[in-house]
Amino acid sequence: MDRLPTRYAHGLYLGGYGMLGLAALAAPADTHTGVWVLGLGLVAGLGSALLAHFGRHRSWQDLLDRWLPKPDGLIRGLVANAFLWALAGVFPVWIAMLLVELEVPPPYPWLGIAASGLFFQALAFGLRRVRSDYPAPFLISGHLYMLLALIASLPRTWAIFLGHSSFHDVRTFGLAFLLVQGIAVGFYAASAVYHQRRALAHLAAWLTFLPVTLVGIVFSGDVLPRPLAVVEFAWLWTLWSAVLLLGGWLLDRQPVRYAHGPYLFGYLLGGFALIWSFSDRLVNLYTFGVLLVIWIGSQALVYTGRHHSYENLMQRFWPAPENLVRRTAAAVFLFLAAYGFPIWLAQLLAYQDVPLAWRGLAFALTSPLYIAFGLALRRARPEYAWPLFSGGYALTAIGAMLSFEHTRLTIAVLAVIAVVYAASAYIFRQSFWLYLAAGLVPIIAVLEVRAYHGRLPSDWSSGVLLSLAFVYFALGQFLDRRTPPATPTVGTFALPLYAVGYLMSAVALGIASGSGDNDLAVKAFLAGAALYGLTAWRLREPLFLYPSVWLLAVPYYLLMAQTTLPPQYRGLGWMPFILALIAVGRTWFQRQPLGITSVRSFFAALTQPAMPFYLLAYGLSVLMLGFSQGDLKVFALAFGTAAFLYFGSAALFRTPRWFIPALLSVHLGVLTYFVARPSGNPPYWISLPFLPVTWLITLAGLAFLRWLPPKTAVVEEQGTSLRIRWPFAGHLLTPSWAQPFFGFAAADVLIWQAVALFGYETTILLGIGHFVLLGLLAQLWLDSGLAYGALALLLLTAGSRLSMAGIPLSDTAAWIGGMGLGLYLLARLTDAYCSRSQPRPTRLRVWVVPATNISVILTGLGVVSALPAAFSKPTIAAIAFGFAGALYVAVAYRGRYHRLGYAGMALLLAAWVILLVQQEVSEPQWYAIPAGLYFVTIGFLERLRARRTFALLVEGFGLAVLLLTSFIQSTNGAAGFPYFVLLLAEGLLVAWWAAVQQLRVPFLTGVAAVVLNVVAQVIVTLSVYDRFRWLIILGVGLMLVALAVVIERRRERIVTQARAWRETIESWN
Repeated sequence: MDRLPTRYAHGLYLGGYGMLGLAALAAPADTHTGVWVLGLGLVAGLGSALLAHFGRHRSWQDLLDRWLPKPDGLIRGLVANAFLWALAGVFPVWIAMLLVELEVPPPYPWLGIAASGLFFQALAFGLRRVRSDYPAPFLISGHLYMLLALIASLPRTWAIFLGHSSFHDVRTFGLAFLLVQGIAVGFYAASAVYHQRRALAHLAAWLTFLPVTLVGIVFSGDVLPRPLAVVEFAWLWTLWSAVLLLGGWLLDRQPVRYAHGPYLFGYLLGGFALIWSFSDRLVNLYTFGVLLVIWIGSQALVYTGRHHSYENLMQRFWPAPENLVRRTAAAVFLFLAAYGFPIWLAQLLAYQDVPLAWRGLAFALTSPLYIAFGLALRRARPEYAWPLFSGGYALTAIGAMLSFEHTRLTIAVLAVIAVVYAASAYIFRQSFWLYLAAGLVPIIAVLEVRAYHGRLPSDWSSGVLLSLAFVYFALGQFLDRRTPPATPTVGTFALPLYAVGYLMSAVALGIASGSGDNDLAVKAFLAGAALYGLTAWRLREPLFLYPSVWLLAVPYYLLMAQTTLPPQYRGLGWMPFILALIAVGRTWFQRQPLGITSVRSFFAALTQPAMPFYLLAYGLSVLMLGFSQGDLKVFALAFGTAAFLYFGSAALFRTPRWFIPALLSVHLGVLTYFVARPSGNPPYWISLPFLPVTWLITLAGLAFLRWLPPKTAVVEEQGTSLRIRWPFAGHLLTPSWAQPFFGFAAADVLIWQAVALFGYETTILLGIGHFVLLGLLAQLWLDSGLAYGALALLLLTAGSRLSMAGIPLSDTAAWIGGMGLGLYLLARLTDAYCSRSQPRPTRLRVWVVPATNISVILTGLGVVSALPAAFSKPTIAAIAFGFAGALYVAVAYRGRYHRLGYAGMALLLAAWVILLVQQEVSEPQWYAIPAGLYFVTIGFLERLRARRTFALLVEGFGLAVLLLTSFIQSTNGAAGFPYFVLLLAEGLLVAWWAAVQQLRVPFLTGVAAVVLNVVAQVIVTLSVYDRFRWLIILGVGLMLVALAVVIERRRERIVTQARAWRETIESWN
C-alpha cells in the first residue's frame, strides 16, 4: 500500500512500529519471551532500514519531508538513521538476553556485550563505504556498551588482583573478564585506526595491563610448575613491556604515530616491573637484565633513526638540534643502561654472596671497560660517551669505598683507579686526571706501609711521602723538558705533580713534627727545605724560597734545644741564626735595592729573593723577645740586642725606618730593666729614668739632623705664608734620619710627663728637665710652638710646687695672677734686651710672644679662679683682679687693644671696690667717683673711635652714677650741704669739660645738674631751717627780682646771645 498515490500505509506503519516498541519495553520482564520479541524487532528494524536505504519506504520519506524539510540538516540526518540507531541500541541487549536464555554462566553475557561492540566496530568499517553517516550509530553504541562492559569487569578484577576471590571465581569470572578486557583492547586499537586518533592507541596500550595480569593469575598454574608468586609478576610485566615495545616499533613506521601509546606504556611498565621486583633479588636480576637489553636496543634504534616516536618527543620539547638538553636526551637510554648495569652487577654479586671488598674490585675493573666503550661510542656521537664516562668514573669512587674493609684489595683497587686516571689524563689531554692519579699514589704507598708493618710508623710515613715528593718533582722536571718552548715555564702536566708533591711534603712535615721524634723532625724539615730550595732554583721562582728558608728555623731550634743552653737564654740563641739569615740574604740574594716606601711597594718587594731571609730574620727577632720574657733581666737584654740589630739594619739598608723598632726596643728594654730591679718607690717614679733617655734621643736626632739633613726643607715659604708654621712639626713630618728620634722624644715628653703627674716630685723634676730641653730646642730652631710647650711645662712645675707647699686652691688665684704679670714683665724685659741688641739678632726673641700670650691666659685663669672666693677671701680676689687689670691695661696700651683696656680698667675698679668693702668703707663717693669716671672715660675713648651712640650711652651712664649719687646725698638735710657743694662742682666741671669738647648732651647734663642742685638745696634749706625760712624766701625773691630787672634791661642782648648759644650748642656732637 506504500506504493499507492494515497498513503494508506501510514497508519499501518505507525501501528506496527508502536506495537513493536511496546513489546520491546515489556520484553525484559521475561527472558524467554524477550529474546523472541527483541529478535523479531531486530528483523523488523533491519528490514525497515533496508527499505529506507533503497528508497522503498515512502511513508518514512514523507514523514521526513514534512517535518524535516532540509535534506542536509544535522537533525534530519540523525532521524533518517533511526532504524540503525534502534538496531545498534537493541542488538547488544538481545545478545546478552540470548546468552542468559542459553544458560551461559553469569559473567559471559558481558562478553556478548563486549563482542557486540567489536562487531559494531567491524560493521562500521563496511558501512562507511556505503554511506558516511551509517557508521555513527554503531560506533557510538559500541563505545558505550564497551565502556559499560569494562566498568562491570573492574570490581571483580580488582578483587581477583587482591586475592579476595575463590579458585572457582578466578576460573569463571577471571576467564570471562579476561576475554572482555581483551576484546576491549582490540576494540580501542581498531577505533584508533578507524578514527586515526593516537589517544585511543594510548588507551588500548594501558588497558592491556588488566588482561595480561589476569592471564598470569588464571593460567600460570596450568602452564608453569606452580602459580606465579606476587613478586614474580614482574617477569610477566617485563615480557609484556617487551611485546608492547616491539609492537610500538612495528607501528612506528605509520604516518600516524600509533606507536606512542605502546612505547610509553611499555617503558613505564618495565620501570614498574623493576620497582615491583626489588623485594626478591633473583626476580630483580632477570627483570633488570631484560630491561638492560631493552634500553640498549632502544638506544640502537635512536642511533639508527628508527625510533621515530622518541624523535618526535625530542623535536617537540627541544627543537634545536645542538641544544645540550636534547643531546643529553638523545642518550637517555644509554644513561639508563650505563647507570643500571653496575646496580645489576651489584645485585648479581650479592646474590652469589661475593664479599663487599671484592665487589669493589669488580666495580674498579669495570670502570676501564666503561671508558673504553665510551671512547668507541664517541666516534659515533660525542654525547654517547657521556653516560659511559660518568658511569666509569663513578665506579672508581664506588669501588674504592666498597674495598676499604680489606687493605690489600684496597691497594689493588686504588692502583687500578690510579692507572685509569693517569690514562685518562693522557687520552683526554687534561691535567685534572693527573691530579687525582698523583694524589692516589701516596695513599697507596701509605696503605702499603700500614699493610707491611701492621701500623703507620712516623719515620716510614714521613720518609715515603718525602721520597715521593722528590720523585714527583723529578717527573715534573722531565715533563717540563718535553713541554714546547711556547708554553709557560711550568707545563700543564707537570703542575699536578708539583702540587701533589708539595702537599705530600707538607703532610710529611706535619707527621714528623707530631711524632715527638726530634731527629726525625730535623731530617724531615731539612729535606723539605732542600725540596723547596731545589724548586726555587730549577723554576727560577723566588716565592719557593719562603718555605725553603722558613723551614730551616725548625731544625735550628730543635738542635739548639739539644744543647746545654739554659731555656731562658734560648731566645737570645736565635741571634746567630738571625744574623746569618740577614748576611746570606744581603750578600748572595739581594741583587737590587728593595725600594720599600709604602704598603704597595712592600708587597711588590715580596718577590725579591732576599725577602724570605729578611722576613724570617726579623720575625725571629720578635720571637726572640717572646722566648725571653720568662726572665726580666734576660728580657731586657733581649730588647737591647734587638735594638742593636735594628740600628744595624738601618745602616745596612740605609733607611731610617729601622730606627722606629730600634728606639721602641730601647724604651722597652729600659722599662724592663727597671721593672726587674725595683727600687721600692711608687710606680710613677719609672718616669725619671726616661728623662736622660729623652735627652739622649733628642741629642742623637740633632746629630743626625746635622750630619744627614733632610732632602726637603723643613719649613717652606710661599710668599708671606708658611706651609708649616712651627719647625718642630716640620721635623716630625718631614722624612729624614732624625725624624724617628724627634718623634720618640715628643712621645716621651707627653707620656712620661703624664705618668709623672701622679707625684709632685716627679712632676717637678721631669717638668724642669723637659722645660730646659724644649727651651733649648725652641731657641735652636726659633720655634714659638716649643716655647709655648716649655712655658706650659714651667707653669705645670710651678703649680705642682704650690700644691706641694700646701697652698689652698683658693689662694692660688693670686699666685697665678702674679706669675702671669711677672711672666709679662719678663717678656717685656726680654723684648727690650733684644731691641737693644739690634742689628745683631738674638734667639731670646722667640720667648716674647709666647710669654705675653701665656701671661694673658694665666691672669685670666687667676680671675676665673678667684671668682668663687670673691666673698670668702676678698683680698685674694682683689689681688688677682689687680694683677689681671694691670696686665690687660699694659697689653692694651702697647697693642692698642681698646676693649682689652676696658676689661683691665674694669678689673682694677673691681679690685678697688673689693678692697673698699673689705675695709668697711661706707662712703658712696669712694665707689661712685671711680665708677663714673671709668664709664665717662670709656665713652670718651669710644667717641674717638667714631662709635657715637655707644659712647653717648656709656657717658650718660657714667654721668648718672657720678651726679645722681651726689644729688641723693645732698638732699640729706643739714648733712647734705657738703655734697651740695660737691655736686655743684661736679656739675660745673662736667659742663666745662663738655663745652671744651663741644659735647651737647654732657653739657646740658652738667647745667641741668647745677640748676636742679640749687633748686633742691633751696627746698631742703626751707624745710630744715624754720627760723630762717622767711629770710631765705626774701633773699630768693630779691634775687629773682634783680634777675628779672637785668633780663628786662638787656633783653635784646640776652635774646641775641641765647640764639648764638643755641646755634653753637646744636652744632656740637
